[in-house]
Amino acid sequence: KAVVSTQSTGTKTLLFHGSWIAILSLALLPPTMQYTPATILALDNGNHSGEQMSGEATRVGGKGERVVDEVLQSVEVLLGDTNDFLKKVALVESHFGEDPGTFRPGYNGGIFQMDKIGFQDTQRTSAHPGLVNKFARIEAAYGIDWAAVSWMDLKKPLYSAIAARLYLSNIPGAIPVSLADQANYWKQNYNKSGKGTAAKFIARWNAFIHGL
Repeated sequence: KAVVSTQSTGTKTLLFHGSWIAILSLALLPPTMQYTPATILALDNGNHSGEQMSGEATRVGGKGERVVDEVLQSVEVLLGDTNDFLKKVALVESHFGEDPGTFRPGYNGGIFQMDKIGFQDTQRTSAHPGLVNKFARIEAAYGIDWAAVSWMDLKKPLYSAIAARLYLSNIPGAIPVSLADQANYWKQNYNKSGKGTAAKFIARWNAFIHGL
């Protein structure tokens, strides 16, 4: 069992199975983060969660529901939960990367179909100062210098998921919880210029969860 203590120096220290394995600055952590062993391991510089993932998660062209679940479990611990919104996005946008057009020539958005303009916004620290803190967390967890990432890297599931989560973090307000509200949120913020509709978002998710 993990034991977390708050030190007077302003750090969180984790005692795990009798060994001190991580000392993390609170400045790098979201205020609502749950300090579980998995969280600490994801953030420990010496134990990058990216290194613990399957090869499919970091492979160009990696796809499938399992890999989506894998990368989102890690990314949402690191950068904040989305109430299953990003899993819905992965289904609706690319059927978890299984859609033949996911990795089409000239398009690098990956499983989450992050357009180039949206990706570039995830690197605009001048417009979104909060990204600097998130970049530090990403580098600590995965060894990725997000400022040096290219749009082409988003062909890898982990990178596509990080980009999608950062993009959403730049949008003011909370991510909705209900399916109907998430469908409208997706259309207004994620698929603004696309051909999708809120009704199709709902229909595709319902078909998926009912095995249709």
